[in-house]
Amino acid sequence: MAGDAVIDLVLEDQTGRRRATADLRGRVAVLVHGDRGCADEARRFGVSVNALVNGTSPHDRSPIVIPVASIPGVPVILRGTVRAAVKAAAGEFVVWLDFWGRVRDRFDLAPGIPAAIILDATGRLGCLRRGPFAPEAVADVAALARSLAAGHPAGDAPG
Repeated sequence: MAGDAVIDLVLEDQTGRRRATADLRGRVAVLVHGDRGCADEARRFGVSVNALVNGTSPHDRSPIVIPVASIPGVPVILRGTVRAAVKAAAGEFVVWLDFWGRVRDRFDLAPGIPAAIILDATGRLGCLRRGPFAPEAVADVAALARSLAAGHPAGDAPG
């Protein structure tokens, strides 16, 4: 399921910094989306995909794997508490926080089911893969992300 439209999403990370898909142009990005009902599966999946696409020595053309925590409905007054909890749990990893449900709504994602959204280097949808994820899904998503990073169109990529 590749798309012609450029995906423009603006979220923030656990430090409150603005994060936008437009800032990723030039790199393939794998957004690993999860909500409270599938956070553990989404985390495991994202860590596994990242290990396959980046190994121990990522480079400038390596796909970037970004965890996206879907937490719409959190009152503004509690967002600092949520950011602190995510920051403590995430360690060195940057997690995009979706307090508005923008990713869920843009891709019509179901609650409690993780998703991998692969954006090509132009910011267009390369692939949308919904969970639950079978073990082979990690290899498939990693292979597609690496193929897109190598400049192959989504339709020609494996997986």
